[in-house]
Amino acid sequence: MDKDITTLIKSGAASGLKAVEIRDGAVDCLKPLVGGRFALVVSDENCLKAGASALSRIGACETLVFQKGVRADETAVETVRRALLDVEVIVALGSGTITDICRYSAAAANLPFISVPTAPSMDGYASSYAAMLFSGTRAPYPAKFPEAIVADTRILCSAPRRMITAGLGELLGAYPRLLDWKLDSLINGGDYCDEVAALVRAAVEDCFNTLTAANLYAPEGAGALARALIISGARASGVKTGGSARHISRYIEMQRIFKKRPVPLYGEAVAVGALTLCGLYPLVAARVRSRMNIAVSFSQKIWEQTVKEKYGPAASKLIKSERTLKRNSGEKRRARINKIYASAPQILEHLTADAVPDAVLNAYGALGGVTDYPQLSLTLKDVKDAVLYAKELRAVYTILQMASDLNLLTGFAASLTKKEKREL
Repeated sequence: MDKDITTLIKSGAASGLKAVEIRDGAVDCLKPLVGGRFALVVSDENCLKAGASALSRIGACETLVFQKGVRADETAVETVRRALLDVEVIVALGSGTITDICRYSAAAANLPFISVPTAPSMDGYASSYAAMLFSGTRAPYPAKFPEAIVADTRILCSAPRRMITAGLGELLGAYPRLLDWKLDSLINGGDYCDEVAALVRAAVEDCFNTLTAANLYAPEGAGALARALIISGARASGVKTGGSARHISRYIEMQRIFKKRPVPLYGEAVAVGALTLCGLYPLVAARVRSRMNIAVSFSQKIWEQTVKEKYGPAASKLIKSERTLKRNSGEKRRARINKIYASAPQILEHLTADAVPDAVLNAYGALGGVTDYPQLSLTLKDVKDAVLYAKELRAVYTILQMASDLNLLTGFAASLTKKEKREL
């Protein structure tokens, strides 16, 4: 197994993950990994076609095939539950949605599951959380680590090109997530590991150094991308925050679902979030250096009205959480501001260390990743709203919350300018 993935497992970031195979012909490992257990293979129409070579290597199994466009919601979970009679292991043959359905269902039934990715499109293959769409609201739920990940590069490189470039966008989101991990440790006292953070940075940078326009859609490139995504995602399982770029992506997704409009690929919206946040880093750094006195005010009534307007049916849960935690109260904000200034040297260090390197930005653009929100049919207002309100999604500390504490967030959102639409 890859030495860096082994390091992550030993660090506790991917507890329960026993095997990771990323290579041409990796599906040949499936039969011994399943080990004669009766399997339920869960897929959808497109993924089953892409991963047909895996199915023949599993052994005794039943197959559950969802229609294209399935969502990781209550209906999908119930469909899997009804198919679990005599099943000893679940095999997820698919990408993000199929993996989340299986991960959640495996945890609910106390069954092991094996992940067979069909696209290097997201970093959740090695996660212990499932992004589920319950009651119309997307949120992470504790689920199950895969017992094994079998990423056959021949299958991965056959994925639609847009899904592969979405994986590149997911990797950009690793940088704000690492920063948010450090900020949460400084302000809320959460855990942090310099060794693992350095490992993730190195994996992402090595990936962008390896990829070229010529190999991105070949087994070599797809494998390099999958490796970096698995390492980044494994670390994410131990972090309370999915990262501010991902919160922006989830907010955009939620709003599109509410309005019954097409939802961009998750990694594409993560990229928009990460690229937008690049402009926020220097503003936060300047404010931290200044140690200026911050006027603190908060109206619970106005906040609740805004959350109801922006979050619709999801608002009640957020309001209940705020009333309990009172994290936006003047007292808690002043305490956080004091911690920010007390931790200024470390914050300034990580605002530099966890900025997206220019070389990565250049490589990402050259490889055809989404760089502007109009490419996703998003408006300037969509992005501004996500910047302003995505921080309410989860009660964790991110650069968005820090910018709000320092009275920078509203001005930053107002400074964002309109961009012309370019085709994907």
